[in-house]
Amino acid sequence: MESPCLIPADKLSERLAALPREPGVYLMKDAQGRVIYVGKAGVLRTRVRSYFGSQEDLGPKVRAMVARVADFSYIVTQSEKEALLLENNLLKEHHPRYNVKLRDDKDYLYLKIGRPTTFPRVYTTRARQVASTAGASGAGGDGARYFGPYTNSQSLRETIKHLQRLFQFRTCALDMGKEYKRPCLLFHIKRCSGPCIRAVTPEDYDKGIQELIWFLEGKHDQVVDQLQADMEHAAEELEFERAASLRDRIASAQKAAEQQRVTVLGRGDLDAVAFAQEDGEVAVQVFSVRDDKVVNREEFVLQDAEGAPPAEILAQFLQQFYDRATYIPPSILVPAPVDHADALEEWLTDRRSATGSSTPDGAASAAADGTAGSGAPRSRRVERVRIEVPQRGGKKRLMDMVSQNASEALERMKLKWLQDERKTRGAVRELGEALALPDPPRRIECYDISHIQGTSTVASMVVFEDGRPARQAYRRFRIKAGDQNDDFASMYEVISRRFKRAAAASQPATGAEDEEPAPTAGELQAAARSSTDARRAEQSGEVPDDAGESGLMATEEASDEVAGAPGDRGGWGILPDLVIIDGGKGQLGAALEAMRDVAAPAVPTVGLAKEREELFRPGYSDPLLLPRTSQALYLVQRVRDEAHRFAVTYHQLVRKKRMVGSRLDTVQGIGPKRKKALVRQFGSVSGIKAASDEDLLAVPGITQEILDRLREQL
Repeated sequence: MESPCLIPADKLSERLAALPREPGVYLMKDAQGRVIYVGKAGVLRTRVRSYFGSQEDLGPKVRAMVARVADFSYIVTQSEKEALLLENNLLKEHHPRYNVKLRDDKDYLYLKIGRPTTFPRVYTTRARQVASTAGASGAGGDGARYFGPYTNSQSLRETIKHLQRLFQFRTCALDMGKEYKRPCLLFHIKRCSGPCIRAVTPEDYDKGIQELIWFLEGKHDQVVDQLQADMEHAAEELEFERAASLRDRIASAQKAAEQQRVTVLGRGDLDAVAFAQEDGEVAVQVFSVRDDKVVNREEFVLQDAEGAPPAEILAQFLQQFYDRATYIPPSILVPAPVDHADALEEWLTDRRSATGSSTPDGAASAAADGTAGSGAPRSRRVERVRIEVPQRGGKKRLMDMVSQNASEALERMKLKWLQDERKTRGAVRELGEALALPDPPRRIECYDISHIQGTSTVASMVVFEDGRPARQAYRRFRIKAGDQNDDFASMYEVISRRFKRAAAASQPATGAEDEEPAPTAGELQAAARSSTDARRAEQSGEVPDDAGESGLMATEEASDEVAGAPGDRGGWGILPDLVIIDGGKGQLGAALEAMRDVAAPAVPTVGLAKEREELFRPGYSDPLLLPRTSQALYLVQRVRDEAHRFAVTYHQLVRKKRMVGSRLDTVQGIGPKRKKALVRQFGSVSGIKAASDEDLLAVPGITQEILDRLREQL
């Protein structure tokens, strides 16, 4: 019998016959040892064997995956829930090509209410910050409260503005341990109560924060009742101006609540999840209903879902979404049955308990540590999370509405994709023709060097695939050459390192993995957690929030760890169809010399001069000038600008860290670990100086004695 994969038929039969009838996780690998698919199974023997039987029963995507399988391994677990947990960790670790995943796996925004202190701040933050402190839970390990995730940053900012009009909280980063002479504009336009000038008492400010939390949890009636009581009290005290202000706030709160009201049986909390699918793209809508009101609506895009059945799509989305959610309701509505529903419900129930979603105020709070106005949470039995497919009534009507919104979202996305597709494909094709390439350059890599007078020299590698940024493939480099003011030497070093890694990554894995002792589920989970935590820690200290790639991009140093290793998790083995060097003939010559010296494969390479957008090509004395109106020129400019932005952003970060480090090095008792913790928490010397004593003492390793030295020397 002919084998459907790269494993010889006789060996495949032996491997399949040895599969256990136990729950667990399986990993499909290609010829380079890369993990290309991770799955879980209630019975490993049945599930894994299903891939290698009749190929007619499989979708085109699954058949394509099976055809690339050169090896597979598995880990036996005690239960399906344990398999689900392990699968989650392995997905984060390997980012397999054929698994359904949230597009770009990017960092989403969260609304953060600062940890319990005087006049806590309200602001937005990224998912990696939540994960590093809170485990993506409602209550962070730092005592703060988190709400989210949110996908639309502009919409979230508008929401914050609206909430400020209602609850007048501060968003600034001022040190509230000090009292200031003048307030900012937000105080004068009644969007902040002015804690910086002590225009509000801590008690009244805390009351407003508690009302904000209630509002975000959908408990609008409690907000209105509290405001009503405050208005009546103000009227009794003859504070008519304050009473009028409270009256207006009540009207705004009631209007917001009425706009959100839907008709669902019961008054409990639930999420409704629906999706629409076409050509491998999936638009997902999540409506969050709290106390019979839609308090939030988010839109997500899944990719690599071609041919995947609804049950798998829903299961994969629920895992990825609720792994980062700050609150998990007791009921989740879906339009169709879900794969491994029982295991998912068990896992969601555990997550609900871990995030504090079962406490009376809807999410764990730092009340026990003194969170303003929240009160100590009462103990409560954790309610099991149920995944429901509604058949009739209010829940079915809600499900239909969410499904309709998902379909409309997909139509909008399709129109945008069609417009962008024509432009980007046309630009790629046009560029290939202009450079006389045999095929359109589907993968373009661009390199740029950034420094100031030879200090903190760094380089960037950005990748465009089919005319679009592939941010998960971006890489950055710290230049190690002696003369960092030499752009040619820096470019030579970067190109050498990149193609050396490509050569190492193309080497096949040695040894027979299936002959080695299989790791236990616990060992695999611990290793996955350790690697994920290390990556998060590295990113949180290295990448600013606005970089855009912070949750995706492996740093150059992290890539060193996997370069040449079986699996090529750094992605270095994927060669470009075109290399663009940001610079003229000199930089291009250095890059070509580096490619020759490391015996790199022949890759078309051009240099892009900055002034006239001239393209220099090997073997041509005159540069190529693309027409000013051509889509190809626009694409080249966009690629070049992105490489420049990415390099400059990293250079600024490295330079900032070096300057901050040099200042902190003068403080006795501040070693590498404490310095890194301070920089990660506050970002700069100014941030450290502006921080309150309480915030500084909360940093691991900072004692009162070290704090006194910091204040004295900074």
